[in-house]
Amino acid sequence: MPKVGTTTFSHKNAAGESLEFKSEISVDADGIFSVTVPEDVAKASRSLIGLRDEVWVTQPRQNHRLTGRNLDQVKRAVKSAMKELMTVETITERVIVYSHITDLSAWQDNDGALHANGYIGERREDGGRWHPMGTGINATHPVEHFRVGLYAKVLDQVTYRRPNSVSVEFKRPEWGHHHLDHPTWGSKLNGFSTLHGPRDLKKLPRLPYTEENAKFFYEMLIGLCHLGRRMHDFFGDQGNVTAAIERGAVPLLGHAEGHES
Repeated sequence: MPKVGTTTFSHKNAAGESLEFKSEISVDADGIFSVTVPEDVAKASRSLIGLRDEVWVTQPRQNHRLTGRNLDQVKRAVKSAMKELMTVETITERVIVYSHITDLSAWQDNDGALHANGYIGERREDGGRWHPMGTGINATHPVEHFRVGLYAKVLDQVTYRRPNSVSVEFKRPEWGHHHLDHPTWGSKLNGFSTLHGPRDLKKLPRLPYTEENAKFFYEMLIGLCHLGRRMHDFFGDQGNVTAAIERGAVPLLGHAEGHES
């Protein structure tokens, strides 16, 4: 069968996946055109209703072919088969993705009190344990500062379902308004533009998006900002530290919840 040329077919689905291949075009003495295609494209073409009358699948030797009397029709059939092969069901859900860090280390006794470590004098506190808030922190692997952190963001979770696989990605939601113009709790939460979060969001816990859930995380983050401001303003001036020590003031943290200094 004489070869009359080549052509390249390509298709990209909603998940951003691409399929591309080069096909040989040939025509026989009766004017029947054949276009070579990969095996999976040939299989997909068989499932298309109405295809078999005008275009059919053959495999004279090794290569699968889509064959028909009209070349343009055969090419359209190849493209339809590629689309069928790469069909993906797209499901979009608005969620709140969140995570926390507690780079802290303390020994907790049986009464729930915390200590710098598990030794009092020469003995280890009976029945106590290192609290798991500081997983991986010990004398061999210390940290530069104790710190607490929180990440939360409203995202659109897009699930791509295919016949043999499922994949997930996250996209920034469109609100249709600036978060300061017509605030919802979700857009206010996403207003923390300098908070980018961990690299792999797929591993993080998530909750369905509701205004109530978004308000909770927004207020948690604002609470951390208030705490940070108190720490910054207090420790930024050593006079505050010495004055507080001299008057026996309640610390900023610990038992000082609800007090401003």
